[in-house]
Amino acid sequence: MKKPFGLRDDVTVRSIAEKGNAYFFLIVFIAVLPGFLEGFDGNLFGFASPYIVENAHASVASLGLLITGSAIGLTLFSLAGGFLFDKLSVKNAILISVSIFSVFTFLSGFSHNLTMLMIARILDGIGVGMFQPAIVAFLGDIFSEKRGKATAAFAISYGAGIFVAPFVVSPFLPNVTAPFAIVGILSALSALGCYLFIPKTYKRLEKQKVEFKGVLNRNVNLISLSTLFYGVAQFAFIGFISQYLLKVLHLPPGQAAVISSIYGISGLICSMPLGMLADRIGRKHVFRLTALLLFIGGAGIYSVGSHVLALSILMFVFGAGS
Repeated sequence: MKKPFGLRDDVTVRSIAEKGNAYFFLIVFIAVLPGFLEGFDGNLFGFASPYIVENAHASVASLGLLITGSAIGLTLFSLAGGFLFDKLSVKNAILISVSIFSVFTFLSGFSHNLTMLMIARILDGIGVGMFQPAIVAFLGDIFSEKRGKATAAFAISYGAGIFVAPFVVSPFLPNVTAPFAIVGILSALSALGCYLFIPKTYKRLEKQKVEFKGVLNRNVNLISLSTLFYGVAQFAFIGFISQYLLKVLHLPPGQAAVISSIYGISGLICSMPLGMLADRIGRKHVFRLTALLLFIGGAGIYSVGSHVLALSILMFVFGAGS
């Protein structure tokens, strides 16, 4: 009986992907699964945030600090994740980062004071910041020139996690321990799948050495600045939208869960068409379009009061841009 692909030295990721669609989709599924768990974890934290701060005996104002902590971890190690992908095998980069994410997502549910929770969220963000660039680069090479589709595959998985989270979390509330434990365990299983089925070698080609100064140029700097503002908007949105729906608008939890899940539905529906459009007409034009959608959705959600239909539509628009 042959060993699983991940434990063999005579295969590469590309050689497996070229065996047929079933093998190709297996590799893609394992690669995008952490994206699903990232979306699940993020919306879990956002949707359950009123109860999380109560569990940690913290104030609502501390939500900003907690969201910032996760963002700091993600930001600092996104670059490290990209360099890890260049220095290590993609398998080891994903294994290390998903394992970090798994442990500290799990511990987020057992953190009963603000300091413990802050540390857990920073280290959770470090795991996400490491595996995001590694997985997107990995998918980009698998999809060859269709990198819009590659990014869309990760975004669809991320959107699915966002969509599922409110419905999984709602039955447990006000208990937040079990949902975080579920994400932690699933993440550990994701790392196991990577270990067993992602080969040690991606492709037998000599890697090009990229110096740090070669990464910094005008285009990268401008896009990075845009992404900074997007990150501020997204993390603020995820961190406070549940508080806004439940505590400010006083919507029933069921309605709030449905509205929050639409953020994920729009990702499922729109990511692949936008990715294909980016491959066809150019990524810059689609980048502008998504920025406009973010502006319309983000500004609109806080302008329509408790009108459920309008909130749902604007949540869809914001999710499409995101």
